[in-house]
Amino acid sequence: MPGADTRAALEAAVVQMGPDMYHQNVAKILWSYETLGLTPGADARAALEAAVVRVGPDMDPDARAALEAAAVRVGPSAVPPHVADVSAPA
Repeated sequence: MPGADTRAALEAAVVQMGPDMYHQNVAKILWSYETLGLTPGADARAALEAAVVRVGPDMDPDARAALEAAAVRVGPSAVPPHVADVSAPA
């Protein structure tokens, strides 16, 4: 399991890059958290949620499936259902 410094660096990078993320970035970040045995902290989670909401309308079904699969691997609380299902009303 990574140490606190690694987790802090990952969280900071996610927050910093959140406004520029595409759906592939979000899926890969979630996969990274899962691989490291971590879940996103509050700030990183907010950045990931905002990225999904921003790019969600442009996602094709394959991209949505990849994102949802990544979220499931991290855990049900990693990405709330209303965010993972970008077709649901906000």
